[in-house]
Amino acid sequence: MADYDCIVLGAGVAGLTAARDLNEKGLKVLVLEGSNRIGGRVRTIDWGDNAPLEIGAELIHRTGQEVPLFWHEIRRYDLDVVDIDKPDMFDPKATFCKKAVQVYLERWRANGESGFRDGIDVIKDKPFRDGHGVIKEVELFRKGKDEPIGKFIEDDLGSPKDTSASKDAYAVADLMFTGTVHGTFENQSVVGTKTDDIYGQESSAEEYHVVGGYGKLVDGLAQGLNIIKKAKIAKVERFAKRVKVTTDAGVVYEGKSCICTFSIGMLKAAVEEGGVEFKPKFSVKRRKALESVGMGPVNKIAIEFNKRVWPENPKLSLITSPSETYRSFFFPFYNQADRPIITALIERDKAEELDKLMGKTTNRRVVNPGGSGQSYKSDDMVTEIVEQLGRMFNQSLTLADVKQYHVMAWGNEPLVRGGTSFIKYTGATHKEVKEIRRALATPDGPLHWAGEATAYRTNAYSVHGAHGSGQLAAKLVLDFLKGKPLKMPPVPRPKKRHPSFKDRK
Repeated sequence: MADYDCIVLGAGVAGLTAARDLNEKGLKVLVLEGSNRIGGRVRTIDWGDNAPLEIGAELIHRTGQEVPLFWHEIRRYDLDVVDIDKPDMFDPKATFCKKAVQVYLERWRANGESGFRDGIDVIKDKPFRDGHGVIKEVELFRKGKDEPIGKFIEDDLGSPKDTSASKDAYAVADLMFTGTVHGTFENQSVVGTKTDDIYGQESSAEEYHVVGGYGKLVDGLAQGLNIIKKAKIAKVERFAKRVKVTTDAGVVYEGKSCICTFSIGMLKAAVEEGGVEFKPKFSVKRRKALESVGMGPVNKIAIEFNKRVWPENPKLSLITSPSETYRSFFFPFYNQADRPIITALIERDKAEELDKLMGKTTNRRVVNPGGSGQSYKSDDMVTEIVEQLGRMFNQSLTLADVKQYHVMAWGNEPLVRGGTSFIKYTGATHKEVKEIRRALATPDGPLHWAGEATAYRTNAYSVHGAHGSGQLAAKLVLDFLKGKPLKMPPVPRPKKRHPSFKDRK
């Protein structure tokens, strides 16, 4: 006899959304979370003095018109947001905002400028414009077979030349493709980029901070749910009309259905390395889909300086520096008060390096790192970041200028093992690539699936993607329990967009 109508594995946004929806339908639902906290890759920590710090997901990336069901949650839980006006560089009729998003290129400084540009001044630069426009061309990709983004970019921009302008164009194109999902020229899929609608997210006119932190959404979703923390799953056994779940402590739970929200990193982990045993083993189709999705390495380092080291700008929310080692920096919406805080996004090889520097540690707060206290290997990377910022802001900065910093190494988080998912280049056909995430979302009898990697109706790699996947999984569970035949929604057709720079007259 099953104890529950549905057991949800994982208390991230996908799992909590699914559990909340099922609970509201009157089902008996249990959420099992392996860690000592809820939220998954949404994690807000308190730095005191009303300074919530996002060391996981940072922003709401789409507007209410684009993801209305997600924004329904924002209104439902009475969350306040602060909007970030972005320059919509793909819309020829756009009014380009200034100050909120700034771009830095060393080449601009060499021409006698500050090195920073914002608004419409950014797209006056042809190398930037050429590089930025490449991602729009993805929507025109119609080839029968997939290809890696490196080849696609080279076909569009031509062979890279040993000039600062050519290097900047390539760097900007790279950032457009990999700044969101953190793949590489060699391993990221062009068709996957198209299917995941990375361009749609990049070109969204506004982004938003949740006032008080994204954790408030997590708290809202979790209200009234039966959640057991520190219940790490060891085994999931699937039968015809029930699922048996065993924790590493040997506790057994049975449900008429189950929703698994594990990350791609967890699903790929070997049992002997802390992964979960699934019985029966995954089907050939699911294994192939899993192998076609990578876990882009991404970490964060939040740095509070002793004093503000950048020009005063109350609207400043994001700096991108495409040609630099560290390419993206977030400014919390409250940063212009008394807290000079900047958060560096650590990507790809640097993220993997940080995982190693941190050993087995997931997150660490270091106060007065330039003082006489204990030193850490992570100090070296923080020093690199600070020195890069010093060069960008045209001043000398060292670790001694840092009041404190906080590292979040998601690759070391045993229940995550990476950042966000992306579709890998494997030589598959266009049609096969389009169906990868849908295959991951398709239930196996009573065992259902959710999580950002399974989101195929909106952007994966995002909080709203995780939320949408949870809603779909809940609907499919309800249909399963009612004995209805499985009916998976199709992969959406690409939407018509604004013209690219190259289409402009």
